[in-house]
Amino acid sequence: MLNYFYLLLAVGLIELFLGIWLLIKYQRSAINTWYGLFIFSVAAWVFSNAGLYLSEYLGNNNSLFLFNQLTWLAGVVLTCAFLFFSFVFPFSQKPIKKWAYLLFLIPLTLFSFLVFFTDNFQTDILIAANSQRYVMGDLFYLFPPFFFVYWIWSITNLAKKYQAADGIHKWQIKYLLIGIIVSLLIIIGVDIIPITFGWKVINGVGEFATLIWLFFTSYIILKKP
Repeated sequence: MLNYFYLLLAVGLIELFLGIWLLIKYQRSAINTWYGLFIFSVAAWVFSNAGLYLSEYLGNNNSLFLFNQLTWLAGVVLTCAFLFFSFVFPFSQKPIKKWAYLLFLIPLTLFSFLVFFTDNFQTDILIAANSQRYVMGDLFYLFPPFFFVYWIWSITNLAKKYQAADGIHKWQIKYLLIGIIVSLLIIIGVDIIPITFGWKVINGVGEFATLIWLFFTSYIILKKP
């Protein structure tokens, strides 16, 4: 269990430092601002999972549940951040309307309230051999539709831009889509679907899958035309 903690800590630190470097080097770029927020939230998700494993190892149920709540919050932020990233990368087809920021604020507010202030999202975590059993509340089932709709929307935005792009932009979108889709399929398979049915195997695969999109997409974004 401690091996997972140390490895995830290392992954999270790599993502955190990349996000900081990106924002310092390209402060005025909307692309890098949204991608930086995406990276920070992915790092927060990885750190929260590391804390989850450490809490389980130490037998601290209070911190176990807190870190689990933080993983859900980070998941909401990274999903919203990538949607807005898809609006501006590698070019904006039209300006983002002010009302569109509600697409970020409403899910963030709703799920923050459900996760931290009610028992309707998740009620308990039960530890079994090398796995965690998630006891979900009735309103948890708002999360999977949100997650899938936002990611399908993001990928569709990028696919449409791929059709309209040429040259370096077409190359960037192509490999961005490959990196994101591969990582996303792994995370859905090992995290989202098992948790929806109440179980998660402790293996760190979903968290390590973030390295695929981290290095894949960071190279693409940092390679300037």
